[in-house]
Formats: sequence, structure tokens, C-alpha cells
Amino acid sequence: MANKNINISKLRQILKMYFYKTGTRTISERTGVSRSTIMKYLERYRYMQTTWEELSLLSDKNLDALFHQPPRWSLLSGRKHFMQFFRMWKNN
Repeated sequence: MANKNINISKLRQILKMYFYKTGTRTISERTGVSRSTIMKYLERYRYMQTTWEELSLLSDKNLDALFHQPPRWSLLSGRKHFMQFFRMWKNN
């Protein structure tokens, strides 16, 4: 079951509960979705820098397209930041 996408109704539930300050453990218990999967979707949500109100207006098809596409950041950019961190640490 690894890397399987969740259905849109569960995604809407997760985002709505997160908006209302529900913790990931409680969200997991209420939706039956693992905490790691919830964190994956919440990370994408935070990366988008949008609000729940904006996302709630989207159709299921558009919401699915937003959350079930490959992330926009690349491994190379992550590696670049990682290497810069260690260069900075080494120079101190």
C-alpha cells in the first residue's frame, strides 16, 4: 500500500481538520490514514502557501491534480541546500 494516493474526500477531511488545529494523531485516528501519509499531504499543503478556504472551493478534479502531482522541488535543489549547510558549518 506504500505510495498509494488517498481519495479526495479523505484529503478534504484532513485539510479541514488541520485548518481547525487538529493534531496529526487525531486526524489519523478519525480518517484511518497513517500519520506519515498525513504529514506528506500537509507538507504539500504548506508548500503551496494557500488557505483552506481557497482549496475548499476547488472541484475534486482540480484538488486531485494539485495534490497528486510530483512535488515541484527537485532533489538537486535539496542537495544543493544540504551541501551549502555543511560548507557553512565546516567554515565555522
